[in-house]
Amino acid sequence: MNQDLHRTILDATEEALYIQWKRNGRHFAEYASEFGGTLFLVFVLIIAVAVMFDPTSPVGQWIPSVPLRLIITGTIIGGSGWIVAISPPGRLSGAHINPAISLGFWILGRMHRRDLFWYVVFQMAGGVAGAILAKMLLPHLVQPVHLALLRPAPGIGPWRDFVLEIIVTFVLATVIFSFVASTKLARYTPAAVTVSAGLLNCLDGKVSGAGMNPARWFGPACTLCFWHLGWVYVAGPIVGALLAASIRLVPSFKSILPNTAKLFHDPRYRSIFKHETIMSTPPDSVRNASKSLA
Repeated sequence: MNQDLHRTILDATEEALYIQWKRNGRHFAEYASEFGGTLFLVFVLIIAVAVMFDPTSPVGQWIPSVPLRLIITGTIIGGSGWIVAISPPGRLSGAHINPAISLGFWILGRMHRRDLFWYVVFQMAGGVAGAILAKMLLPHLVQPVHLALLRPAPGIGPWRDFVLEIIVTFVLATVIFSFVASTKLARYTPAAVTVSAGLLNCLDGKVSGAGMNPARWFGPACTLCFWHLGWVYVAGPIVGALLAASIRLVPSFKSILPNTAKLFHDPRYRSIFKHETIMSTPPDSVRNASKSLA
């Protein structure tokens, strides 16, 4: 057989098997990565809030400006997401670590429904594990701030809180979807998320709490068994992310669909996502099967 023809058949076979693997293969490593990444995010978030806003913390004297402390806190939170995104587990799973963002990618046709379900389950479980870990390791530090439990500022009604959560999540999701839709900017997505999180936390941190992530609310709430206004911090981010994604489904905006569903795409890692325009490496099982068939 002609060598070029054989190579073409091999590539086509491998691509078909890769697509099939994405649909029906075992993706536990990706789910576990989302669990670990969300655990790390929530753990760091709780520690950051405690250090910055515990009344007994000396940081309040060193940095008396509340807006500045909010920016620093948001940047630390975003920076923890950056660390997750560029880590090997994050490069594998895509480092969503946020059910609202995963849902947005699903609306945009980048996730299989089965993977969306398990991403959300493992993200929420990771949020709980992160809160429990913070409570176990540093109880005296994190208990005064109630594990950074999300609550609106006094005088803020639930519907205003809900609208604010929609707005800040819409902005965050728009930043993510915009950056991963650009081949030039995609590699800077983690940095953009870090900057955005800092600014959004400054603007909304003292009002609604700038949750932007149902898993971030669920972890502390589940650990403390405190469910008041939970619908705000679950539904608000979901609606915000869905709006950000839905805008891109308008025919005139088809050109700005995400090229990938990973916040830091590394072609050396496999990908479970659909319709990506960026190359990724199939798992060994797919490569071996394609060679045996071809």
